[in-house]
Formats: sequence, C-alpha cells, structure tokens
Amino acid sequence: MKNRTAALIAAPVLAATMLVSAPGAVAATSADTKPVGPVAQLIADGTITPQQLVAARVAIAKEAEAARDAKRTAVLTPLVTAGTITQADLDAIVQANGRVGLRQLIARRAITHPQAAAVRAALRGREVIDRASVIDAAMADLVSAGTLTSSQSAALDAALTARRAAHSG
Repeated sequence: MKNRTAALIAAPVLAATMLVSAPGAVAATSADTKPVGPVAQLIADGTITPQQLVAARVAIAKEAEAARDAKRTAVLTPLVTAGTITQADLDAIVQANGRVGLRQLIARRAITHPQAAAVRAALRGREVIDRASVIDAAMADLVSAGTLTSSQSAALDAALTARRAAHSG
C-alpha cells in the first residue's frame, strides 16, 4: 500500500475506532448544543455503522488516488511523446505522488531539474479530479461488494455532498 493511501486512511480509521469504543460519544454529541454533521448524523441515527464509514472512506481514498494517477498519466503522456521524459520517468512520477515526489526523484537523480520543471508546468492546475465521480464510483463498489445497501449508499452520498457544500459555501 502506498504511503499516501495509508495517511488518508489512518485518520478515519482512528476516528471510527473512537466511535466504536465509545458508543455514547455519538449520542452525546447529538444532544449537545453543537450541531452534528451530516455524516455523523448517519451513524447517530443508525443508518450506517462506524465500520461502514471507514470502509467508505477507504474506498473513496483509493478511488481518488486511482483518479489522480490516471489524470497525471494523461497529462504527462505528451511529455513522453515529445521525448522530454521517458515512460519510466512518467511511471516513477505517478508512483511518487506527482509534484510532491519530484523532489525525491531529483535527489535520487532519477530526473533532472529541467525535466522536473517541465512536469510541474504540465501538471499545474490539471490534477484536479471530479470528486463527485470518485465518490459515486466508490459507493458503487461498496454496494457491489455488499458493504453498503443502495439506500445506505444514497444516504452517505447525500451526507457527503451536504458536508462539501457546507465547507465550500
């Protein structure tokens, strides 16, 4: 498993573990004066379990990573065609987490500074993924695997959409 996936997964696993180990924590939160977020409310209402939330977050993180890797590959392929970088360089950049990994690749002398500059220029603003599509794909995978029912998937998708809208507004 890649380090970036492990980091994305560790926080939700810890949070869900805390919810599982302290069942009264969710109920107490909903009784407080602070509003409960839409995702936490699904757990408080019993619509989904903390384990299902962890599974959903893991699936979303994996799907997002795959989407970013595909986007990076598509954006950097013209550099391979032009001879600026090799296919092996492209593969190393994608595996090294895009721009973040470029410094490591330069330090190992896997790519040169001019190659890294060309990669940065190519990636600038083009790594954005469609988060809604990523979530939809992850939810479909969870329903297919039997981890979530379609109604749980729809409820979680709506809660995640509501949370995104609240944070972006």
